[in-house]
Amino acid sequence: MGLISNLKTIWKNRSAIKAVSKAVNEVKEGNLKSGWKTTEFWLTVLTNAGAIVTALNGVLDPKTAAIIMAVVNGVYSVLRAALKSGAQEEKTA
Repeated sequence: MGLISNLKTIWKNRSAIKAVSKAVNEVKEGNLKSGWKTTEFWLTVLTNAGAIVTALNGVLDPKTAAIIMAVVNGVYSVLRAALKSGAQEEKTA
């Protein structure tokens, strides 16, 4: 690809580039989104809801549903704690 086609591609994707740049700057500055605004939170909610619905409909054993929810919630908690501790370390540095 030539220089002109690269510039056209950048121009077409400028809004996506700005969004990524903003997200990178927020991470660098240590600004975290509220928990409910994150993708991880909503994936956890959807997984929990799916496990509950399938358990209530008899598709999934209730014990298995409880284990799935416990694992997913634990992973979310660990990820969120790691993100928060990383943001704290960057602020103090």
